[in-house]
Order: sequence, then C-alpha cells, then structure tokens
Amino acid sequence: MRILLLSPKGGFFGGVEQHVFDIAVGLNEAGHDCHLGFGEWTGRSDDVWQHRFPCHPVRELGAASGSTLDELVERLAPEVVYGHKIEPVIPQLVELNRKLDRWAMIHDHDLVCPRRHKYFAWTGRVCHRPMSAFCLLDGASVQKSADGRLALQSLRPKLRRLRAARRLGGLVVASRFMRDQLVENGCDPRRIKRLAPVPRRPPQILAEGDLGSPSDGTEILFVGQLIRGKGCDLLLRAVSRAATALTVRVVGDGNARSKLQVLARRLGLDEWVRFEGWVDNASLGKFYRRARMVVMPGRWPEPFGLVGLESMAHRRPVVAFDVGGVRDWLDDGKTGLLVGEQDIEALTSAIDRLASDDELVTRLGKEACRSYHRRFRFEPYLRRLVDVLREGAGR
Repeated sequence: MRILLLSPKGGFFGGVEQHVFDIAVGLNEAGHDCHLGFGEWTGRSDDVWQHRFPCHPVRELGAASGSTLDELVERLAPEVVYGHKIEPVIPQLVELNRKLDRWAMIHDHDLVCPRRHKYFAWTGRVCHRPMSAFCLLDGASVQKSADGRLALQSLRPKLRRLRAARRLGGLVVASRFMRDQLVENGCDPRRIKRLAPVPRRPPQILAEGDLGSPSDGTEILFVGQLIRGKGCDLLLRAVSRAATALTVRVVGDGNARSKLQVLARRLGLDEWVRFEGWVDNASLGKFYRRARMVVMPGRWPEPFGLVGLESMAHRRPVVAFDVGGVRDWLDDGKTGLLVGEQDIEALTSAIDRLASDDELVTRLGKEACRSYHRRFRFEPYLRRLVDVLREGAGR
C-alpha cells in the first residue's frame, strides 16, 4: 500500500513522534510505500527521519512553506492517509478525495476536551463527561496563547472537529479509556480500533541478563514532561513523607521545572532529588538500570503510558495512579502497584512497600518484563495495523 502519514512534527520530541517514526520505518521495511507529511522539524535527529522515508512539509500542519494537503495527496496518490495528532485539520481531511480512506490516531484528549487535559482545572480530578457547554464552567472558554496571554475561545471549532472525526473512515486509540471517551462523545464504536502503540525495538538496551535486579536499584525514576498534568509535584510530596530515603531521578523538562525545584527545596528534598532535563531515548537505559521503581503520578489520564512499557521492558515495577489507560498494561499486584487517583498517602505507602521489600520488587519486575515480551511485540502490532488500514482501503 502507499500510505501517507500526517504529523504536526517531524523529528523526535515525545511519544507521538517516536511512534510515527517507528510505524513509518516498520511499514517501509515491510514493503509498503510510506511517506510523512509534517508541519515543522523539531531539530532533534531530523536527518535520521529524512534518511529513512520521504518527508514533505504541509502548510495546513504548520509548515511555513510546502505543499497544501490537497496538493500532496494529488501528487502522491496514497491509498490511505493516516493522521497523528492532527485534530485541527480533521475537517480538511474529511473533505479530501472521497475514494481515499482516511484514518486518524487519537493520541490524547484534544478532540474531546476544550482544555485538552481531561481533568478539572480546580480539583485536578479526571473528567468523565462528554464535551458540552458544561466545559465552560471549568474555564474552557479561556485559552493561553503561545506568548502566555489569556484569550477567550469558542467551543464551536472543537465541536466542528468532533463532528468531522465521526465521518472519517476510522479512528485508532491506544486504550479502553480512550475508546470509551470517543463513544461517549458520539463516535461510532464500530469505527474505533484499539491498538497499543508498541515500540519498534524493545527499549531494553542491554541483554536481559545484564539488566540487574530491581532490588539492586537505589532510585525512584520519573520520566515525562514537567507540566502540571504529569503530577511530578504529587510524587515529591509523597516522597517527602516516605519512611525510606531514596534518590528521586527526574528525567524530562517543561514549564513547571522551576516550580518543582522550588517545591523540592521547600520539602527538604534538595539532597534527594536530581533534575536531569530532557534525555534522548538512547540514553534512557542507564536511568532505568539504576531505578528500583518507576512512578507515574499523573493527574492527566494517560491515554496509554509508553513510559510504563519502557519500565516493563527494563524489568522495573511501576507505581501509578489508577487513571486513563494505565490498567491496559499494569496488572495490579503482578507487574506493579496501582493506587487511587491523587491519593498521596497511598502513593507514599506503595513507594515504602517497594523500597523495603526486595522479594516483591524483584518478583514484580520479572513478571513485568515477561508480560511486556508476551503482550507488546512490534511485529504483531504492525501486522494488525496493516490489516486495519488495508480493510479500510478495500472498503
């Protein structure tokens, strides 16, 4: 098949871009003709992307110059267009050649949440309501622009995109939680396919025998953007109450970093918390190998949680709040520990439990690794994706 992938960014940035790169390489290696239409380069390994598959700037996706979406589709004549994080251009995608099959993977909550976070502004609790005028009561009418200014926004563009998404050939999601959100917002469940975004190569950099036991680790690891939704502040508060002193290694960057550093000082954790900044995928392995556990303390309901898969592949148990798609891969008491949403006391208790029980942390880590290799392999995932896209193209 000739497949056109669409993404606002080319180059590595976060989980979405890594996933787009993985499937583009995988599809081309499997004999398909895969192209990428993108909005802007991230500046991170752009040359690697251009070397592996054809890349085309698209103006509707944010490129300063390049083809329009119509022009690119006419020139490439793909059988399938498969968009990633392209909610603003879904209406244009729907209006393309009607013989062309159009799919979109809904990576996050932008399509069904005006605030994009899917948790309430004032409480931080997960919102389970469909998009409606009720959202305005939670501040959805106020949007912060790129330069930090506050401006009023209308729900109408969001509702128009949602209506257009219902007309696409199909929608792909990573978890049951995401599927339920789309169904609650009027999408046809028959057109929704659930496919976990499995990495092309296991993030296990060393051979399994060289990973060491989790019980050898001396650190708590947090990997993710430093933004309010990821909940690193909740982790710091939990650690400040813990009975066992472990170093907290924070890998990632974001607009909340300075506030988190101030919070760590205020909680008396200066000696125990290390902020590492952004780290490329190739360098993450050393942080997992030093970790005793990985903690995912998000307010934001993870649509899936690729950090969880990385942790499992490195034989490290995860402690996570029970929100979003985490239950799709974390088996409580077998591959990690789930705690109630925003329950800092329970999070502290789970951290202390793993910090003090070598047998438990080793058993959870081993079962997590076995579960990863049994359930999350790229080749079966890619075959399933091809079947989904081919079914649509045939239809």
